Amino acid sequence: MSTTSLEIPKQFPPFDLTRLLQTVFEPEKGEKTCVLIDLEDPTQVKDFAFLKNPALTVQKYAHDIFYQGINNGAGKALGLTGGDLYAYKKTGGSNLDMDDLAIDPKGNRLSLEKDIYPKYDIILCVSTYSATAPLTASAKKHGFRGATLHGLNEIILKTGLAVDYNQVSRQAEKLRLGLTKSDWVEIDYEVAGKSCTLHLDLGKQEAQKSHGLCRGKTPDVANLPAGPNFSPLAGVISKTKKF
Repeated sequence: MSTTSLEIPKQFPPFDLTRLLQTVFEPEKGEKTCVLIDLEDPTQVKDFAFLKNPALTVQKYAHDIFYQGINNGAGKALGLTGGDLYAYKKTGGSNLDMDDLAIDPKGNRLSLEKDIYPKYDIILCVSTYSATAPLTASAKKHGFRGATLHGLNEIILKTGLAVDYNQVSRQAEKLRLGLTKSDWVEIDYEVAGKSCTLHLDLGKQEAQKSHGLCRGKTPDVANLPAGPNFSPLAGVISKTKKF
């Protein structure tokens, strides 16, 4: 039996795009980056018309925080090039295949597979639905790194995207080591002031981790926010049984 504790931050530093990109990617100077958003009608990205729709809050955060942030200081600070924005059609569900058509703010019709994936080193997808699975497959095919940030909102910016992902990675590894090759675990956690225990039968599987780091030349896509800090099961692994 073993016990592993995870600490959930009670305070967070101010969100800093430069720090986030530096920590997650450790980009090299000259690496080219872009931002992808999803729209029901991708042509609404022309002349940034989508910004007039108050319902498109995720896409507005993508534009205001990431697209403008990269072009108004973060890109220069990190030596990044590009800083472009493209829209693709909403998939209607998490991790469904993405339509190949992409539209840029000038209204040009482009191909994700031919015009975008092969030409960028770092791709940030800020969307309504998660695109981690299809983007990861495309990253391994075309060689880029990236991050998916579906459902982005103010709370996520001030918490899950404001943390030090080096620390998140260390905590994720603690959790992975506590789980890996276990017969079963029990996780104590709290929801709305109520203490709960979850029993999971694991069958001695090798545990994996989502830790928010996507560095080096290995093609990969991080799902941000990442790590045990923001899992609904974050808490204390009270019992872990390994034979």
